Amino acid sequence: MNAQTLLQQLFARLDADDPQGILDLLRRARPDAALLTAARRGNPSVVEVTPNGDEVNVRLVGPTIGEREALIIRTEVNRALMRHIGPIRRIVIDFTDITIYSTATIALFSDLRRNARIFHAEAVSLGVPQDMDRAITRLDVIPRRRSNPLRRLIGRAG
Repeated sequence: MNAQTLLQQLFARLDADDPQGILDLLRRARPDAALLTAARRGNPSVVEVTPNGDEVNVRLVGPTIGEREALIIRTEVNRALMRHIGPIRRIVIDFTDITIYSTATIALFSDLRRNARIFHAEAVSLGVPQDMDRAITRLDVIPRRRSNPLRRLIGRAG
């Protein structure tokens, strides 16, 4: 949907006193606007999410993943998982194009595996070096200790 068509439809719904129609129109136009903005900036996509039956394939586009890219990837994958119709049995995360790994990459992969567990799906990784896989496994296995602020105030560990 181009900007002129969007404005015409918005004004028509405004004249018709249709606030829900305006909101629906803006929600539908938002992804198109984000794609247009990215295209204007020359930013290629950093992730390709492809549903395939009861499987969702996530292909990360490299060579690196920084904090900005990790945020975009998380958002796109979460959006695809929420839109998926039917059960998800497996999430395949393809790191083949990634050649430079950072803490953002490790945190992203850990988050994607955690999301798979939320959806009762198996997380399968492709192209992940062994040392990165070990680091991620340590992150997943280490229990997060919850601190009780009241106990800290009175001097006992939470």
